[in-house]
Amino acid sequence: MKLLCSTVLFFTLIQSSVATVVLNDKDLSTLDLKEIRSVAPQLSPDRIELSDHPTRGTSIQSFLSKNGQLQKIVELPFAENINCNGSSITLNAELRKDGYFQIKSRKNYFVHAQVTCGKINKLIFESASDAGQAIGIWNIASLALQKFLQINRDAFWKKSITINWPASGDYYSFNTVNITRGDYWDVVGHELGHAIYDQANIGSFGGGSHKIDECYSQALALSEGWASFFSAWISIDLNDPDAKFEFMVPRRAPLRIETIPSDVCPGEKNEWRVTGFFWDLIDLHQDDEDLNESFQLLWDKTLNKKAKTTNEIAANLISLGLPQAHINEAWELNFLITR
Repeated sequence: MKLLCSTVLFFTLIQSSVATVVLNDKDLSTLDLKEIRSVAPQLSPDRIELSDHPTRGTSIQSFLSKNGQLQKIVELPFAENINCNGSSITLNAELRKDGYFQIKSRKNYFVHAQVTCGKINKLIFESASDAGQAIGIWNIASLALQKFLQINRDAFWKKSITINWPASGDYYSFNTVNITRGDYWDVVGHELGHAIYDQANIGSFGGGSHKIDECYSQALALSEGWASFFSAWISIDLNDPDAKFEFMVPRRAPLRIETIPSDVCPGEKNEWRVTGFFWDLIDLHQDDEDLNESFQLLWDKTLNKKAKTTNEIAANLISLGLPQAHINEAWELNFLITR
């Protein structure tokens, strides 16, 4: 992944404060910065499908549509109660979760929908449309928050993350996630992962240019590999025998994390292999490793540890009680070297 102007601007604040990095993950998309499009803050569904309600009530379901398939999304936060006294009602939902994240350009985005009373209203957003891209970002950020809330691990999330879309590139800087395409779910999750990694003090940010199949610094490989691991945790089934990213790094897509190609640089200085290592710690599909820890356990053992390398995290996991043989097995399987 090449970075903005082939340079990482790395800012380390004084001692216990948060390290912040400006990362433009150009290996995730194109090599040139994109012209920033203007998108109106008011978004509407691309279409609304109506069906009879079994009790003649009014309900709303929201979906992303991609290649003719519908994906149900996290419920939109409509401000108004569905209190139909006539034939229809207008509802608005701002794409934000107070204290956690907000999706905006110059202004915050909101969904405006005309709902038919006495019907099931399916709000359908085409994944590549402007409204669909904003909803795609909403869904990824909301799923991440849902997962942390389900395991009661959201206390670290002390600052609301601004998600800027559409941006000129895909990168993270000073608690702001910048996104070019909201329908690229894996890239959205990766950039959000940088913000989570930063707030949770998981580890260091490295500097320098990088591509996903090459080797560079251990710190850079850790920060990039962890961000992709986080994206996988949000969106990929832990039982998937062919876990992969769809849009991340087009020249290598689909980017498989269960079976990393042999031409990828071996060792913990490669981010793709770092992602595979962390994924093997939590996934439920048995390949050639025998370790299935929960994300919650891994999170608890890495939160606020500020690790400098993946090996440091592995050593910490072993010292905190995870089986050394199993950690080393996953290590050798992914990094192709003995730990």
